[in-house]
Amino acid sequence: VEPREACDVEISNAEREDALPRHDSTSTSADGEFHFAPFGSGHATLVARCPNGDQGRIAVTVAAGAGESIIPVVPGGSIEGRVVDTSGKPVGGVIVSAEAGNDMTRFVNGAMVSGFKVMTSPGGVFQIGGLDAASYRLSVLDTGEPMKAAKTVKLSLSAGQHATGIEVVVEAPNGTIQGTVTGPD
Repeated sequence: VEPREACDVEISNAEREDALPRHDSTSTSADGEFHFAPFGSGHATLVARCPNGDQGRIAVTVAAGAGESIIPVVPGGSIEGRVVDTSGKPVGGVIVSAEAGNDMTRFVNGAMVSGFKVMTSPGGVFQIGGLDAASYRLSVLDTGEPMKAAKTVKLSLSAGQHATGIEVVVEAPNGTIQGTVTGPD
């Protein structure tokens, strides 16, 4: 990545007509170096997201001896807010996912794996950084499965925009199970 910094990098061939699209990710070294191998030849996309909010994306052609790919990173946008239940109580320890409007929602073994994700603090607060300019829809996940939202949250970010004060209201489960444990006798 350039400028050289520590970032998470993902490679995807989902744009190709492959029956099974492939997504792999890695982290760069402190000097911005990364390596994916083996990965099938053809067109792919490299996406970098850095802890400081920098982000970048490039299209590459994967081939033996193709040389080094450099992802230019620039300051990215962010979404900050909190998750509350229908009574206004903060919901901590759940995952907030931001999916770009043109991205397809992906599930693996019943858990949502698409989108940019962060965990809420005990006070329900979240911050997702390193986002491209795009329209996003937010969802809340508990154990990988979407929670029912009281209202769909969608917003558009321009390049480098920081959206704050976003509130996501979910219908938190409030049921209980009660019973008696008995032994084999």
